[in-house]
Amino acid sequence: MSRNKFLLLIFVLSLLLNFSFLYVLIQNRVSLNFLRSTASLQAKYPFLSRRAMNDNPNDLILNFLNLRNELTKQTAPYQNNFSAYFEYLPTGTSVGINSTQEFYAASLFKVPVIMAYYHKQERVGNINDEVLIIEKQDLDKNFGNLWKKGARTKIKASEAIFLALSRSDNTAAKVIARQVDEEDFQAVYQALDINFQTGSGGAITTTRDYSKSLKALYFASVINRDHSNQILMDLSKSSFNDKLVAGLPSGTLVAHKIGDYRDAKNNQAFYDCGLVYLPKRPYLLCMSSVGDQNTAKSRMKNFSKSVFDYVTSID
Repeated sequence: MSRNKFLLLIFVLSLLLNFSFLYVLIQNRVSLNFLRSTASLQAKYPFLSRRAMNDNPNDLILNFLNLRNELTKQTAPYQNNFSAYFEYLPTGTSVGINSTQEFYAASLFKVPVIMAYYHKQERVGNINDEVLIIEKQDLDKNFGNLWKKGARTKIKASEAIFLALSRSDNTAAKVIARQVDEEDFQAVYQALDINFQTGSGGAITTTRDYSKSLKALYFASVINRDHSNQILMDLSKSSFNDKLVAGLPSGTLVAHKIGDYRDAKNNQAFYDCGLVYLPKRPYLLCMSSVGDQNTAKSRMKNFSKSVFDYVTSID
């Protein structure tokens, strides 16, 4: 081989090595930037699914047959007075106990109302935190304390939303609902694939159907990330922690909404539906119990504990 050919070969090999090194460097930089970007998004939207950030560092538990058998046995004495829907969010595996049994949504309905409000803000391009005026027809003494401030009181939309979600305040929810157009309600219901029937006691749903609202927030699939995350953050500050949350270890992060219903004959029902943020093993749990409040607390606490114990016990 001539000297010139040898030098040319060395030059070509050098170029190939440099390109290889450059390719590895770029790939590593892309991976590092992706990880930094994902971490940044997770910090910004801590209540949303990791899948919504194109990352899924979850444990894929596949077998929930033993949990199904345990929960079925546990709730058998309750007959039709208890319903529940559990879903393991990393895989979508679910367990239902009378989960298609209908009940009046009561205060659970506040979450879709807030979603519809944000849907309108996104539709019209309003990024401002509106100042709203409480009207006389908004005042509701049945739940919450905002009514005490009286008609013509001004309140920021964000404050009303927080009170409606974390304190289940009826007056706050009515102030927000009055801002929403029918097309935004319908857009949210259609996106959730929920047909809220209406009876004498208001909107009717099931634990399985209502869970779609929480999943839509978790995956930011109906309203944008900022608004989805904000709703879940407000729900995580709920002051009603004697049912679903009572069955979990102290400090467990939960975004949940409670509700209760009482008819003219004083028949009662209580609800608690939420997202439980276990690291790598998040799940959804929605429960409904017919009967007195102490019975509902006991049933939901025990059911919630059974689910938590199973999800955390699998290696």
